Amino acid sequence: MSERMMYRLGTIALVLVLVSLLKSCNEIVYMMNGEQTQARLLSMKQIETRTQSRRSSGTREVLEVKYTFEDEHVDRPRTEADRVPLNFEPEISLNEQGNDLVAIEFMPGQRMISRLKGHDSKIWMYIFFGSLGTGAVVAGIACYRFYKS
Repeated sequence: MSERMMYRLGTIALVLVLVSLLKSCNEIVYMMNGEQTQARLLSMKQIETRTQSRRSSGTREVLEVKYTFEDEHVDRPRTEADRVPLNFEPEISLNEQGNDLVAIEFMPGQRMISRLKGHDSKIWMYIFFGSLGTGAVVAGIACYRFYKS
């Protein structure tokens, strides 16, 4: 493999580690400080959202779920929403008054930081720890080869 190709692969690997580190930080914060509760379901509807990338722009269909819940760190009920793919199935149940409840995760005391239970980004944690492990193995092999020769 050429030296130029090695630099490209190294750059790609470094970018992957950094991006996955940033994306997985949110999951780690939820794992450490997040709380789970049942929120009263206000609405659940299919909406179109705009998507934009460097190459194109367009729209896509998502499911918007609005809910309200009590947070003991905030003086009034929190009303928030989460947008999920259409194939996502939120955990919905009924309470004794007949109201629909939806399972959510939230950060106590911080408005607009909540999500439906199961709508997480744990894949980024797996990518981060996998890339760290792969990097450790590659570094170990390189050190072994260097000191053996």
